Amino acid sequence: PTLLQLTIGPGSCDKRMEYFFPEKECYETVMVEMNFFDANCIKMALGRWLSLNIIVGSVLVKFPQIVKVLRAGSVKGLSFMSSLLELLACAFTCAYNHVNGFPFSTWGESFFMGVQVLVILVLILHFTGQHALMAAFLPFTGVSVWVLLGGVLPSEVLSALQALVIPMMVLSRLSQVVAIYLEGSTGQLSFLTFFLLWMGSGTRVFTTLQETGDVLMLTNFSTMFFINFIIVLQFFYYWNASTAKLEKKQD
Repeated sequence: PTLLQLTIGPGSCDKRMEYFFPEKECYETVMVEMNFFDANCIKMALGRWLSLNIIVGSVLVKFPQIVKVLRAGSVKGLSFMSSLLELLACAFTCAYNHVNGFPFSTWGESFFMGVQVLVILVLILHFTGQHALMAAFLPFTGVSVWVLLGGVLPSEVLSALQALVIPMMVLSRLSQVVAIYLEGSTGQLSFLTFFLLWMGSGTRVFTTLQETGDVLMLTNFSTMFFINFIIVLQFFYYWNASTAKLEKKQD
C-alpha cells in the first residue's frame, strides 16, 4: 500500500498494519494469532516505523540550514560544490529506487532532501550575486530530473549512476570538511541539520538491511554515517571559534 492509503479509505486500520507487516505470514502472526513477540516480525515493523519517521523528518531536515542562511543573509561556510554533488546524489538515488520498484519508505527522504538542497543551491547563487547562473540552473535541473525519473534511461545506466552516488557523496562531504577547515569555523552551517543527517544515515543502515538488502544502498548509507560523523565532530572542535567570530562581528 502507498503512504496515502495508510490514512484514508475503508479498512484504513488494516492498511496501516499491512504497511508495518508487508509479509502475509507476519501479518497473520501478529494480527490474527496475536503473537507480539516474533523477533522477525518485530524487526520488520521496527524497520518500517523507522523508515516512516525518517521520511517525515526529512521534510524539514534542511530547514534549519535554510532559515539560518536567510536570517544571516550570508552563505558563509557553505560549499556550492558540496551541495551540487548532494543534489545529484539525491536525484540518482530517487531514479534508481523508483525504476527498481523499491518501496517509497526506503528512499523517500532522498526526494525531500533533494528539494531542500535545491533551495540551498539557489540561495548560494543568490547571496553570491550569480543571478545569471541561477536563472539557467533552475530549468536545467528540471530537465535533468525529467530525464532521470521519466524512464528515459535504461536500468543499467541508472545502476551505474547509483554506483557513483557513493564517491559523489564522499566528495560532497569532504569538500564541506575542507571548507570548514580552511575557514576555521562552521560559519552558517546548521549543527541540527548535520546531526539529523548523521542519525538518519545510521538508521538507514538498519532499515536497508531489513527491507531491501541492496548492497549499493547499504554501502552508501554506511559511508555517509561515517562522514557525517566527521562533520558533527568539527562542530564541537570549531564551536568556540565560530562563537568568537560571531561576537566579533556583532561588536
